[in-house]
Amino acid sequence: MKKTYGLFGLALLPASIWAATISGTITTNGGSTQLSGAKVVLIASSVRVDSTVTDSVGHYTFDSAQVGATGTKTIEASHAGAYNTTTANTNINNANTNATVNIDLGFRGSISGTIRRASDSAVIGNALVVLRRSSATGTFIDSVRSDSLGAFTFANISSGTPNYWVIATATGYATGTFANISLPSGGAVSFTLYLPFPGSISGTIRSAADSVTPINGVLVQLRRGSATGTVVDSVPSASGSYSFTNLVPGAPNYWVTASVTGYVSTTNANVVVTSGGATTSNLYLAPIVAATISGTVTGSPGGAGIANALVVLRRSSATSTILDSVRTNGAGSYSFSGVAPLTPNYWITASANGFISATNNNVAVPNGGAVTSNFSLTALATITGLLINDPVPEIATAIRGALVTLQHGSDVAPILDSVRSDSLGRYTFRNLISDTLNYWVTAYTNVGTATHGDLLVTSGGTTVSDFDFVPAGVNSMVFKSSGIRFVRSGDRLILNLGVSSVARTVEVYGMNGSLHTRISVKAGETQAVAPATFANGFMFRVK
Repeated sequence: MKKTYGLFGLALLPASIWAATISGTITTNGGSTQLSGAKVVLIASSVRVDSTVTDSVGHYTFDSAQVGATGTKTIEASHAGAYNTTTANTNINNANTNATVNIDLGFRGSISGTIRRASDSAVIGNALVVLRRSSATGTFIDSVRSDSLGAFTFANISSGTPNYWVIATATGYATGTFANISLPSGGAVSFTLYLPFPGSISGTIRSAADSVTPINGVLVQLRRGSATGTVVDSVPSASGSYSFTNLVPGAPNYWVTASVTGYVSTTNANVVVTSGGATTSNLYLAPIVAATISGTVTGSPGGAGIANALVVLRRSSATSTILDSVRTNGAGSYSFSGVAPLTPNYWITASANGFISATNNNVAVPNGGAVTSNFSLTALATITGLLINDPVPEIATAIRGALVTLQHGSDVAPILDSVRSDSLGRYTFRNLISDTLNYWVTAYTNVGTATHGDLLVTSGGTTVSDFDFVPAGVNSMVFKSSGIRFVRSGDRLILNLGVSSVARTVEVYGMNGSLHTRISVKAGETQAVAPATFANGFMFRVK
C-alpha cells in the first residue's frame, strides 16, 4: 500500500532548508563606538519572539530557528547605560534571506526648568508638570511636581524626534505650555515656563429686536483661534447671561458663538482675554424671519422664459434631500417662500425638456431677505433623418425597423444611444449637447450599413442626416419604360402602362434582384396589378 506524507507549516522544515538569519551591530556615537552587552530583542507580529546580548564588538545574530517564517521582523536594541531604546524593521522574503540590521543608539537626555508666575516671576511650587511627545495632546511620557523653588526635571528620556511638549498647571493660574522642544542625543534642555493668572469672558444674551429682552437656554460655545476652531468650553445661558472662567490669556484670541431655536446664530469674534482680566462680550440674537428666493428660467439662445420648468430647492449640496420644488409660470418665473435664513446655504436646480439642467450653488439667504436666483438654460440639439432604399427614384421606399446608433466624438467612441427607424423610415436623436465634439450616426439595414460622421449640432438646432441606400448590381437592370406610372394601393402595386396594340409582360423583382412574379398584359389593356408585399421595396421592368 502506497503511503502519502504531507508537510504542514514552515516550523517542520529542516534547518538545512530554512536558513533565514538576522544579524548586525549595535553602536553609539554615530556608529563609531561598538556596544557590548546591549540587549537585542526579536519581535514578530507584535510578539517578543527571542532576545540576545551583543558580544565584545557589539555583534548579534538570530539564527533560522529564531527568525521563523517569512514576514516583517522588528529588532529592538537597548543598553543599561544612558542610551535610547531604538527599533528597526526588516522583511524576510524567503528561506534564504540573510538580513543585516545595524542600529546606532543615541544618548538619552533631560528636560528641566522652572515654573514661575507671569506677573512678577515668583516661583510656583507643587505645579503639575506633564511631558508629552508630538503635541500638547500627544503621547504621555511622564509627569512630576515642581519643588519649592519651582524646579522640575525629566531625566533619562529618549533623544531625537518627535519633539516634546511640557504642560504645567497650578491652582489659581492658567495652564502654561512650552511647545516643540527638540532634544539632541545626550542633550539637556532647560527653560522657564511662566503661568499667567487666568482671565474670564462673560456677558448677556438679548433679543436684537429690542436689545433688552433676555434669551434663556442659549447654547454658548467658546472657541480659540477662529470661528471653526476646537470648542474650548460650552455653557447654556441662564437669565440671559453666561460666563467662561479660568481662561488662558493672550493670543490666539477667542470666538464666542450663541445659538438657539428661533434665532439667527451670532458670533463675537477675536475676543481678547488678559491675565487676571474680566472681558465682557454681549451678544444680540435676531429672531428668524422667513426669506424668499425667486427668479426666472430662460432658454439660450433666445432668452425667452421657459414655462413649466422644474425648479428644485436643496440645502448644503446639489444631491442633498429636496426641501421644495415648483414649476415656472408661463413667463418662466418661480418663487420659494418661507425659506429659513440659516446656514448651510441653498442649492437650486432648474430643468426643462429640451434643455441642459443648471444648478446655482451655495445661495446665501439673509434673515427676512429676498434673494434673486436666475437661470439661463442651454437648449439641446436634435439629429434626425430618413433611411431610404433607392435603386431608382421612381420606386424608392422607406427602410423600417433598422437599427441606428449614435456616437459622440468619433466612430470608435462608446455608443451613446440607439433607436429603430419608424414606419416612414425616420430616426431621431434628441436632447443632444452642443460642444466641441461632433456626432457619428450609423445605420444598420438589410441592404447595407453606412456611417455619417462629424455631424455638427447647434444649441436648440436640428441637424438632418438622411441615408440613401442603393443595392449592389441594381444599376445594370432596366426597370422602367417611357410613359409608365405606378401607384401603391394597400398590398397591391398598380402599373399604368398606357395603351398598346401588342401584348406585354411585366416582371417584378425583389430588392435582391430575384424575380418575384411575371404578369401578362393583353393587347389593348392599360394596367397590370402585382403584389407589393416586399419588406424593402421592389423593382420592375416591362417587355
